[in-house]
Amino acid sequence: MGNVGKHGNQADVEELTETSEGWRLRDHEMKTRIAAPICCLLIFVVAAWAAPAKTYDLNDPAEPWRTARAGISTEVMPPHTPLERDGDRVRCWGRVYVLGSLFPSEATSREQKLLAAPIALQRKAGDQWHASKAGTFRFTTERGDRMDFEASSGFDGIEVSAKSWIEYGGLIRTDLVLRGDESVTVEGLRLVIPFAPEASIFHHGEMRWAHEIFERSPSETGRETSYPWMPLIWVGNHDMGLTVVTETWDGWTSADKGALRLVRTGTAMELHLNIITQPTALEKPLRYRIGLLATPAKPMPKDRYTLRPYGLPGSTLITGMGDWGANFQPLFSFPQPADFDKFAERLAKERARGHRYCYYITTSAVSNKTPVEKRNRADWLMSDRIFEGDEWQTSKGLIGVDSSCPASSFSDFMAWSVEQVVTRFDVGGIYIDNPGPYWCLNTRHGCGPGGKRKFPYFALHDLHRRLYTIVKSRRPGGVIWEHTSRTFNPLQLAWIDLYSDGEPYRRTKNYPKHVMPKVLSRTYFEISGTGHQVGAVPAFLSSMGVRGDGDWTQWLLSRVLPWGSLTWNEHGVVDGSVANAVARTRDAFGLGREAVDFYRPHELPEWFHLRGGDVIGCMWQRKADGAVLAVLANWGSEAVLARIDEKRVAAHLGPCVMFDAMNGAEVPDPFKVSVPALSFRMVRIESDGAR
Repeated sequence: MGNVGKHGNQADVEELTETSEGWRLRDHEMKTRIAAPICCLLIFVVAAWAAPAKTYDLNDPAEPWRTARAGISTEVMPPHTPLERDGDRVRCWGRVYVLGSLFPSEATSREQKLLAAPIALQRKAGDQWHASKAGTFRFTTERGDRMDFEASSGFDGIEVSAKSWIEYGGLIRTDLVLRGDESVTVEGLRLVIPFAPEASIFHHGEMRWAHEIFERSPSETGRETSYPWMPLIWVGNHDMGLTVVTETWDGWTSADKGALRLVRTGTAMELHLNIITQPTALEKPLRYRIGLLATPAKPMPKDRYTLRPYGLPGSTLITGMGDWGANFQPLFSFPQPADFDKFAERLAKERARGHRYCYYITTSAVSNKTPVEKRNRADWLMSDRIFEGDEWQTSKGLIGVDSSCPASSFSDFMAWSVEQVVTRFDVGGIYIDNPGPYWCLNTRHGCGPGGKRKFPYFALHDLHRRLYTIVKSRRPGGVIWEHTSRTFNPLQLAWIDLYSDGEPYRRTKNYPKHVMPKVLSRTYFEISGTGHQVGAVPAFLSSMGVRGDGDWTQWLLSRVLPWGSLTWNEHGVVDGSVANAVARTRDAFGLGREAVDFYRPHELPEWFHLRGGDVIGCMWQRKADGAVLAVLANWGSEAVLARIDEKRVAAHLGPCVMFDAMNGAEVPDPFKVSVPALSFRMVRIESDGAR
């Protein structure tokens, strides 16, 4: 399982490699012994505030969670806003979709166009591709939290119908059915999504147990790139994008390379989902489930600068579970403390320290040493081929755990369990490790269609929304914090406040030193490093220091800091004193207390003209006095002299002076800063009269 191991990473899972047959495990199929999926357990503090009104039993044989419908609600949770409809135009927070056919004809985010033309289902006839014919469309349900609609269309000899819904987070799910006479042959079938050129700078694709892709899209007309089938692909720019989800390749003629194509034309960047690529007789109805989510789904949290994980000065968030001792194994991802009173007392101490305690769970497993898991194992199990009941190895010993699928009633159990702990204890929220989704073949709960792997993105999205509803309604100000390692899934990130990536890169076997600059590339951070595309705060997990191939502290911080993020000093694996100094510098400037404007590297203002080798910079400017705090990061292998145009700055701010922001010393040669190789500097610019 992803994000697993002694420090929360997969230890014995080989990477997938791309072949002519799609994605395949390198050298062998997946080993069944997986190292513990326990990100951030070294400081798992067990805590609470006051004795709860009464206890609860998650192992209750009556299983009240089956009918409790925990977190299922028509209430629209802020900062999301209710759906509004004007004809075929449906508005949710920050986005507008124009419906009226099988798929949206228009989509905008942040008042920018995502699409250059309507999304089209196309059938091949000879050498030509033809879009489906216009048909009928109607709304069948209309509420602020959800709208249902139906559409019909077709080709010669083929009827196409679609039942869809849109929920207030902005996700559209469409169940598409093609029917025709047995004599009908489909030569080719594809879904074409034509992105506006300015909305298609980057793309990201992911499939668990495979490579996660963070790349720039083809930019020249006629250029293209292709991939094997993946369940999720996101296309966008620095501020917005569109996520496309298909969950399974059942019904596709091939999952090989070419199943997904990105083609730059003169007017658009087209994403082709090549569903049928060889003549196929329509002997039975063809069914496909497709999801679309324009991003971001919500604004950045207002307290983004004070959502700070433990291990840093001024930390406000801490995570743990009910017991990290003798009772740990049966309590893994099991939201029930071993001793209710002691848990309450210790949580009160954490509150007194200023910590919001986020209870640790996973959305993919629960201890198999619990009676409730043993009773439901056959229904919940994700796939024997993944774990086969094996145990995960941790620094604290073996933990019995089986992989549980969110498409099963496991979601009902986990939602109800979280409701108990956040209702009865003064926890500050939840921490979700190993969110997945991982592939599943268990037909008992609807996975494994046609014997093909299914990645239950929609079920996992629904579980996240339920957990979000529970935490935000039961615990105002509550936080949902997720460990995402190597993924960037907006369907989940729409329902969290803080996310942490970075843990897998501690493994030199999978990530040797020479590949790290490409893995943690500028494009990776432009997509996943700022949180702007999803409305959540990134906090990079600094697990690289255990690699044993050098000190990664300065290198890692030079990569992370230009995007406005901090590293989370978990596991003690890099020199935490440097990250601590960065956090104190940000605090001293007033981030989290004073109103500021933040400028990412691509949007630095003209008056802050930065030059010098491979230097990448970001800056904050205080609204009250115009003072500037800037990060200057050198990604090059040699030291550079970073220059900021003093005349431009003075023309904008007036006479000013520059300081080394981390030690307070005035920069002797104004607006020229030496930045060591693979390192960074922080500078502060203030009015000359402020000295």
